[in-house]
Amino acid sequence: LMRCLLTLNKARQFMGLITDSQAGDMLSSLRTHSHDVHVRLQRHSHYKPFIAALNQWLCACNPFNDYYVKKCDFIRDLLALAENPAELP
Repeated sequence: LMRCLLTLNKARQFMGLITDSQAGDMLSSLRTHSHDVHVRLQRHSHYKPFIAALNQWLCACNPFNDYYVKKCDFIRDLLALAENPAELP
């Protein structure tokens, strides 16, 4: 599940870097594959418990340095991406 979230995040970052002149079929293909990964992720039998566990971890997490602040922010971004596929460009 985490690998799917990381893949979606990388796809989102890559799609953000692609300019309109490069778009064409590559961007369309990336969107299609990203959507497929997202659908597969949400249909996984452990998706809801996984998301609940991440949310619980975020609530219990008390970041005490910059590393943990960035880690929590990154996990929040991944959760937002998992719950809202419209964030994909």
